[in-house]
Amino acid sequence: MPSEDKELIQECRQGRKDSFRMLVERYEKAGYALAYNMLYDYDLARDISQEAWIKVHLNIRKFDLNRRFYPWFAQIVNNLCIDYLRKHKIKTKPLEEFDAVKRDKPVDAADINERREKVRGFLQELPEKYREVLVLSDIEGLSSREIAVITKCNDATVRWRIHEARQLFKKVWEEHERMQ
Repeated sequence: MPSEDKELIQECRQGRKDSFRMLVERYEKAGYALAYNMLYDYDLARDISQEAWIKVHLNIRKFDLNRRFYPWFAQIVNNLCIDYLRKHKIKTKPLEEFDAVKRDKPVDAADINERREKVRGFLQELPEKYREVLVLSDIEGLSSREIAVITKCNDATVRWRIHEARQLFKKVWEEHERMQ
């Protein structure tokens, strides 16, 4: 942990409000950006990041000074975002469920295999960094944290890539549908 952060945290524990303000100023943009990338709502991201700072303030004495501050703070923001998404039952649509056409009749095995091959082909059209996260997330069912370890990227980068990958996949899918 940067020595400045450690000093600020120690001073916060002693009740120095100016030290907490400095800590907030140092990390508030990063916390807001993380919340926004999870929720895609400016006002909600602001509320979540402010709530995260309240939790930091209440729990600063529990923080392990041997750890870096930002990952701890990011985990608080991430958990608040996930709690919000779960509470309001907001989910992203898995790749297997992506289909613009609703069907009233059962799908036979040939249709399923045809769709799988179509998805595999479209995935090959994506740049590798997007294809990788999309497969790990939507096909393998791994969490963004697990993907972050695998890809050696941070969690925010993984979530952003998953979002971008889904947008690119959708674009490729729709272009092929228009051509048929």
